[in-house]
Amino acid sequence: MQSLRGPALNKAVREYVKQYILENDLGPGDPLPTETELASELGVGRSSVREAIKSLQSLGIIEVRHGNGTFVREYNFDPMLELLLYSVQYDKRTLWELHKVREWLELAVMGEVIEKITDRELRQLEVIMAEWEQRIELGDVGTEMDEEFHEILHSTLDNQTLLNLLKVFWVVYEHVRDPSLTNPEPKTTIRDHYEILNAVRARDTDLARKWLAKSNIHGRDRIQRAIDALEKAANPAAE
Repeated sequence: MQSLRGPALNKAVREYVKQYILENDLGPGDPLPTETELASELGVGRSSVREAIKSLQSLGIIEVRHGNGTFVREYNFDPMLELLLYSVQYDKRTLWELHKVREWLELAVMGEVIEKITDRELRQLEVIMAEWEQRIELGDVGTEMDEEFHEILHSTLDNQTLLNLLKVFWVVYEHVRDPSLTNPEPKTTIRDHYEILNAVRARDTDLARKWLAKSNIHGRDRIQRAIDALEKAANPAAE
């Protein structure tokens, strides 16, 4: 490794640390060797180790706790989320494409959701719908209730990776914060979600998918308006 320089050395040190984590069966919160120990083991300078550590930290693989050391980080989508947030600013179509990914995922898992959902979770969804309806009557579109509805629906699958991935959509959606994304017809959204709930309660996968797709059409319309508004704001001379 001593013969390597620049990016090649950085990559080699990164790969060593990742392999060290795997070979030693380290999990979230487990400590890694110090920079000095890694530099000595690899026969490289501490600056090379430090750069590799920074790269792994940016990828969400490890975390540096100043004064305590370097530790394996719990798996998360933060690096991907950061890239998506940047991409939305750079290319507004990312928001549209992300919404489509969410739609495909939700439609694909609906059958398994219906197989696994319990009476307790159905009651939770009923409570959410009742509160959502009350908020709409008070003039609040209840976006967070929409998010909570889908989160409970998909928590039945006991798949944290899926929940984290779907959470990315809501974070990006919140980040954009364009008035065009405000739901102009919240009562239509409520109706769609009541129909989804009724279909899930009846264990009717096809009907649940039908209403989920219909709800997503309304979401796509709002996103298209947001994209148009953002592009217009970015190019005022084009008017």
